[in-house]
Amino acid sequence: PQLLNLNHADAVFDGFTCSNVYHSIANHYVLHGAVIVNAGTMRNCRIANNANGGGGGVHLLGGLVHNCLIETNAADWANNGVGGGVHMTGGTLSNCLVVANWGDTGGGIYMTAGTVTHCTFSNNWAAAYYGPTTQGGGGVDMRGGRLLNCLVNRNRLTSVGGYQGGGVRLET
Repeated sequence: PQLLNLNHADAVFDGFTCSNVYHSIANHYVLHGAVIVNAGTMRNCRIANNANGGGGGVHLLGGLVHNCLIETNAADWANNGVGGGVHMTGGTLSNCLVVANWGDTGGGIYMTAGTVTHCTFSNNWAAAYYGPTTQGGGGVDMRGGRLLNCLVNRNRLTSVGGYQGGGVRLET
């Protein structure tokens, strides 16, 4: 289970640490993130040391995640492997530091929709050991949405052959 499922437009989750949430049973493709944000605001939080399916730390579907530290989270292949720090399908991620996360694709963030603004993605990596050659994006794997005024540095791929984008992988 997730540690938090934020699902009301007026809800505010402020100043908490969410850590050490692990899904240890293989093939949990539906288990995404220690924290799920569907609506509302999560701000001034630390999301760290979690290992889950898509979005090891945060699964952002709607709402706002603001001024958070998202670090040392993982999404591995047995659990879907997309978005070590964040799996984003909607909402807004702003003014966040996303650092030292890993996933099979999109080490820092795997995004298909939504807006990311004024964030830093640093020292994340994609470790695509198996699967399609459409994986990559050590810092950012962007399949849709908007990435605005962000810093992407010192991200990397740890696999070779067909994998793309040590910093950013953009698919249009």
